[in-house]
Amino acid sequence: MEKKVVRKNAFSAVGVVWRGTFQQAASGEIRTVLHLCMETSEGDKIPEGMRRIDIPALTYVTCKHERWKNINGTYTDCYRWIEEQGYALHEAEYRQ
Repeated sequence: MEKKVVRKNAFSAVGVVWRGTFQQAASGEIRTVLHLCMETSEGDKIPEGMRRIDIPALTYVTCKHERWKNINGTYTDCYRWIEEQGYALHEAEYRQ
Protein backbone atom coordinates (compact mmCIF):
# COMPACT_ATOMS: atom_id res chain seq x y z
CA MET A 1 0.00 0.00 0.00
CA GLU A 2 1.32 3.43 -0.94
CA LYS A 3 1.90 5.72 2.07
CA LYS A 4 3.05 9.32 2.08
CA VAL A 5 3.80 11.88 4.83
CA VAL A 6 2.34 15.28 3.95
CA ARG A 7 2.52 18.62 5.81
CA LYS A 8 -0.70 20.52 5.14
CA ASN A 9 -1.60 24.11 5.96
CA ALA A 10 -4.82 24.82 7.85
CA PHE A 11 -7.91 24.48 5.67
CA SER A 12 -11.70 24.32 5.74
CA ALA A 13 -13.72 21.36 4.54
CA VAL A 14 -17.39 20.58 3.97
CA GLY A 15 -18.90 17.14 4.28
CA VAL A 16 -20.75 14.66 6.43
CA VAL A 17 -19.97 13.30 9.87
CA TRP A 18 -19.98 9.62 10.73
CA ARG A 19 -19.56 8.53 14.32
CA GLY A 20 -17.59 5.31 14.67
CA THR A 21 -14.91 3.32 12.92
CA PHE A 22 -15.61 0.49 10.54
CA GLN A 23 -14.49 -2.00 13.21
CA GLN A 24 -16.61 -0.36 15.91
CA ALA A 25 -19.61 -0.19 13.64
CA ALA A 26 -19.22 -3.90 12.84
CA SER A 27 -19.13 -4.78 16.56
CA GLY A 28 -21.89 -2.35 17.55
CA GLU A 29 -19.56 -0.05 19.54
CA ILE A 30 -19.32 3.49 18.16
CA ARG A 31 -17.25 6.33 19.62
CA THR A 32 -14.89 7.80 16.99
CA VAL A 33 -15.97 10.64 14.71
CA LEU A 34 -15.03 10.48 11.03
CA HIS A 35 -15.43 13.47 8.76
CA LEU A 36 -15.96 12.55 5.12
CA CYS A 37 -15.15 15.90 3.58
CA MET A 38 -13.86 17.83 0.64
CA GLU A 39 -11.61 20.86 0.98
CA THR A 40 -13.52 24.07 0.33
CA SER A 41 -13.00 27.82 0.09
CA GLU A 42 -14.18 30.41 2.59
CA GLY A 43 -17.71 31.50 1.75
CA ASP A 44 -18.68 28.36 -0.21
CA LYS A 45 -22.27 27.31 0.38
CA ILE A 46 -22.74 24.34 2.70
CA PRO A 47 -25.19 21.81 1.23
CA GLU A 48 -28.08 20.67 3.42
CA GLY A 49 -27.14 17.78 5.70
CA MET A 50 -23.44 18.68 5.62
CA ARG A 51 -21.27 20.84 7.83
CA ARG A 52 -18.08 22.87 7.64
CA ILE A 53 -15.04 22.09 9.77
CA ASP A 54 -11.76 23.97 10.13
CA ILE A 55 -8.71 21.73 10.18
CA PRO A 56 -5.46 23.04 11.75
CA ALA A 57 -2.07 22.80 10.07
CA LEU A 58 -0.77 19.29 10.76
CA THR A 59 1.42 16.55 9.37
CA TYR A 60 -0.68 13.80 7.77
CA VAL A 61 -0.06 10.31 6.51
CA THR A 62 -1.97 9.42 3.39
CA CYS A 63 -2.66 5.77 2.63
CA LYS A 64 -4.13 4.68 -0.65
CA HIS A 65 -6.93 2.15 -0.24
CA GLU A 66 -7.22 -0.32 -3.09
CA ARG A 67 -10.72 -0.71 -4.46
CA TRP A 68 -12.56 -3.84 -3.31
CA LYS A 69 -9.99 -4.56 -0.56
CA ASN A 70 -10.94 -4.88 3.13
CA ILE A 71 -11.09 -1.33 4.59
CA ASN A 72 -10.28 -2.65 8.09
CA GLY A 73 -7.01 -4.02 6.73
CA THR A 74 -6.17 -0.66 5.16
CA TYR A 75 -6.76 1.20 8.45
CA THR A 76 -4.82 -1.39 10.45
CA ASP A 77 -1.88 -1.30 8.03
CA CYS A 78 -1.84 2.52 7.98
CA TYR A 79 -1.94 2.85 11.80
CA ARG A 80 0.76 0.20 12.19
CA TRP A 81 2.99 2.05 9.69
CA ILE A 82 2.45 5.36 11.55
CA GLU A 83 3.63 3.77 14.81
CA GLU A 84 6.60 2.03 13.13
CA GLN A 85 7.77 5.38 11.72
CA GLY A 86 7.68 6.96 15.20
CA TYR A 87 4.70 9.24 14.56
CA ALA A 88 1.87 9.76 17.05
CA LEU A 89 -1.79 10.27 16.24
CA HIS A 90 -3.34 13.69 16.83
CA GLU A 91 -6.26 12.77 19.10
CA ALA A 92 -8.61 15.73 18.61
CA GLU A 93 -12.30 15.91 17.88
CA TYR A 94 -13.40 18.90 15.86
CA ARG A 95 -16.59 20.32 17.33
CA GLN A 96 -17.94 22.83 14.88
